[in-house]
Amino acid sequence: MATQDVFSAEELARLRGFPELNRAELIRYFTLTGADEVFVRQFRTGRNVLGVAVQLWTLP
Repeated sequence: MATQDVFSAEELARLRGFPELNRAELIRYFTLTGADEVFVRQFRTGRNVLGVAVQLWTLP
């Protein structure tokens, strides 16, 4: 079953994009907690740390 068979075009656009966030929401959603930072720092290079941090907050 294809994705377009399950979701309407509007639902797909919403699911594939990011919502509009104000400054307070950006800070709340993208500020790492202490535990998050410990997890993210396990990855060696700065590029990997950034990638893991972005995935951590965009996938949920």
